[in-house]
Amino acid sequence: MLMLLAPSTFKDIQWRKILPIFLTLTFALITFLGIFLSSLAKKNIHHNIDLIMHEQQMHMSLSRTLLHKELDRMSIDLLTFSGTPVILRFFTNPQDQAFRQSVNTGLSNYLKHREEYDQAQIFDNNGRELVRVERRDKQTVIIPLEELESKSPGTFLNKALQLQVRGQISFSPAELARDKNGEILRPFHPIFHLATPIFNQHNQKIGVFLFTYKAQQYIDLFTQATIHLNDFDEASHNNLQIVTHEGVWLLAPDKEDEWGCISDPQRCFDRRFPEIWKTMLEQGRGQITTADGLLTFSTIPLLLDKESNSAHPATLNTKADQDTAPFLILIDQISSKELDSLNAPTRRFHLLLFLIILSGTLPLLLWITLLLEKRQRDKTQLQAQEERLTHLNILLQAIIKLHRLIEQTKEQQELIQACCEILVTCRGYATAWIILLDKNGKIEFNAHSGQLLNFDQLKEQINLGKLPPCVLKCNAQQGLVVIDTPAVFCAECPTAESYPRTGVMCASLEHGSSVFGYLNVLLPIDFIKDPEERDRFSEIARDIGFALFNLEQQKKKRQAERSLRQSDERLRSITDSAHDAILMMDSQGAISYWNPAAETILGYRAEEALGKNLHTLLAPLRYHAAHQKALPEFLHGGHGNVIGKTVELSARHKDGREIPVTLSLSAVLQDGSWHAVGVLRDMTANKLMEEQMLRTEKMTIIAGLAAGVSHEINTPLSAILQSIQVIRQSLSPDLARNQEIADHCDLDLTKVQDYFEKREINFFMDGIRDSAIKSGKIISNLLQFSRPQKMETAPADLVLLLDKSVELAKNDYNLRKQYDILNVEIIREYTPNLPQISCVANEIEQVFINLLKNAVQAMGDQPEPRHKGQLILRALRHVEMIRIEIADNGPGMNEETRLHIFDPFFTTKDIGVGTGLGLSVSYTIIVTKHGGQLTVQSTPGQGTTFTIDLPLDKEK
Repeated sequence: MLMLLAPSTFKDIQWRKILPIFLTLTFALITFLGIFLSSLAKKNIHHNIDLIMHEQQMHMSLSRTLLHKELDRMSIDLLTFSGTPVILRFFTNPQDQAFRQSVNTGLSNYLKHREEYDQAQIFDNNGRELVRVERRDKQTVIIPLEELESKSPGTFLNKALQLQVRGQISFSPAELARDKNGEILRPFHPIFHLATPIFNQHNQKIGVFLFTYKAQQYIDLFTQATIHLNDFDEASHNNLQIVTHEGVWLLAPDKEDEWGCISDPQRCFDRRFPEIWKTMLEQGRGQITTADGLLTFSTIPLLLDKESNSAHPATLNTKADQDTAPFLILIDQISSKELDSLNAPTRRFHLLLFLIILSGTLPLLLWITLLLEKRQRDKTQLQAQEERLTHLNILLQAIIKLHRLIEQTKEQQELIQACCEILVTCRGYATAWIILLDKNGKIEFNAHSGQLLNFDQLKEQINLGKLPPCVLKCNAQQGLVVIDTPAVFCAECPTAESYPRTGVMCASLEHGSSVFGYLNVLLPIDFIKDPEERDRFSEIARDIGFALFNLEQQKKKRQAERSLRQSDERLRSITDSAHDAILMMDSQGAISYWNPAAETILGYRAEEALGKNLHTLLAPLRYHAAHQKALPEFLHGGHGNVIGKTVELSARHKDGREIPVTLSLSAVLQDGSWHAVGVLRDMTANKLMEEQMLRTEKMTIIAGLAAGVSHEINTPLSAILQSIQVIRQSLSPDLARNQEIADHCDLDLTKVQDYFEKREINFFMDGIRDSAIKSGKIISNLLQFSRPQKMETAPADLVLLLDKSVELAKNDYNLRKQYDILNVEIIREYTPNLPQISCVANEIEQVFINLLKNAVQAMGDQPEPRHKGQLILRALRHVEMIRIEIADNGPGMNEETRLHIFDPFFTTKDIGVGTGLGLSVSYTIIVTKHGGQLTVQSTPGQGTTFTIDLPLDKEK
């Protein structure tokens, strides 16, 4: 029939009409046979199982009856021995050794013949042990009185002590025997305790009698009876189980489970089979069918009927009895395998019958199936090719759009949202969503497109840090993750209900070693199996990752540019507002930075200084050699004698003058070469202040010296002047007293005076007087210099005081005779209508005269040929000052002389010509007494200018 699959056959058969009817009848026949044979087989199997269950119930009932009889026998033994005269006589005097010996002997003989008992004990009403006989190594042992236990009774004994009715018996739950130290014996030795009260002839309770029964005897009895009733072999006893009321196995299929709860609480019947255990407790007896087989069970209470003293299951009918009385559950199990083996012939017969019928239709069904499969395959392949071509076209369009989007989009959020929308609209994905990692590694849901059930819950979970399984797997392995069974793999995801016949692809958005996030899409299951689809999806994820990388780099670049710009603005703000000049020299020695303070201090604008050689522009010539020597060492390693230090030196101003400065230098490494940064501070004002402070200090010292010297010189000068005056008065003929004495001495005072005149004695006397007066004036100046005086100020016109001083200087004899002051040209440059100032006029006049005399004397001391002397007198207003300038065209002075010109006793004149106090006194008058300034500027060969600045009256 397989030959019918030839292509020509398909053309001849009208399979389109035959196929539906034929398939319907065929499947109907198969269904009918299957249902009929299956129901028949089930009926036979159920009948077999019913027979087995009935047989098991009968066997369990017989075994239960046999075990009840064993309990009755134990009860009879206990009641019989507890009422023997030997025991009653013993209780009349427990201390009597003869009585004790009789009891011990009787119990010992009894245990020798009844090996099922392990121990017999007698207790008084207080629970104190009086007698104990044990079985040890198949021998009975009487325990001496001194070895009997005196500890408090246990739980079971306490219960036995509470029995108050004659013939009442208490059974203990099954337990394991222990040694004298309380340790469980190994191997396990299960036992029962049964006890009954002992009454005397007066019906008074006098104690308790207790037997310890070997539980193994009970177990063996149950096993042997069941095996005998069922005609099992010895190996079949593994189907038998005995469980205590506490769920502990006394007999188990697996020997490790017997008393296994001691080492593992889970190895108990009630823990392992809780539902079966619950049914057993509720029903008491019955059968349970499980996946493991058929369980037949019955409950045997360890409790005697109060009327018949026999064990009977009816005693467990109440809940109170179940809660308090111990019991055993007997279980006989037939495994599923054994049941199957009993039902195997029936199943084989029906299966054979079904196969015979099915074999008749199988070739036809095979031919029809192959035919349909071929037709369907051809159709599917054609549809798949069409869908693949369509899908590839969509794929190319999506990739083109993504590339265009990546090129045009500059914002991250806009990029990823547009990517999701393109993937859904152009790629045919059901959903697409992207999560990104921030700079701290925290994941946040960023963009999505498409519809998905419970999508908001998924987004909320992701934002809380709980990732779906697909992302976790992708995070663990990186790259592409393909999940073709998302309903199983993503069962914990809130969107799991959206996954029927769909698959999930998740890819990390990465570039290099950086991972920016994850792209997740939901797509039809047919697409996810296409290798090209996976490759294109991986390509798209890489493109998005590269785009995110570029955006991040652009963002970092913008941030770096912004930070650099802000830093540059802060630095420029600092340097522009600095009062010190800040310069920078590059590795070629050229100026690369020049702040506004540098323009103010050095005179060059920034455009004039930038690019110029720093030392050529600013350093005096005397520093050039040292600079050329130190520059190579600095350019090589950034080292130098002044690097990291602050030094004092001079800088050249744009106008050519040198200004004192301090320079702090530091080295900066930029682009592999060393640059120098310098902070230059103008020290001109500081130097002037230092000079002023030095002069003030010197004046203070001289003041103290002058105060002492003036007093010592004034006394002899006064004597000299007084003596000259007395001599002249004594020689005057106008005084009668002189004439009287001259007559007495025969002297002619007229001739004496004539003699003095001819011998020029009067000239010498005038010289002595003039010298003394001159010395007195010097002393007066010293006293004025050293002694504080009251300032008697009054408004004065400085121009008038200056002109008056000029007239006084012209009347000076020495200036007229030696320095020819009358031929000095005086030029006046006065600003009209200058305000008056408050001052001590005489002191200001003295200053003017000193300065005029110094100027005339300097011009007169010029070597021949000397040019005509010239004095320029200026008076002008300068800010809140009146400025007076006295300039000459004399020889000028050098810098060293200028620095000391106001020092006390400093003079450039010959000895005896000048005292060195004139300018010092003038400085004190102007600066100290009037709060003004007195400065001097001089250039050798060009003359000297003294400048006086006096403050205007504040009231005006």
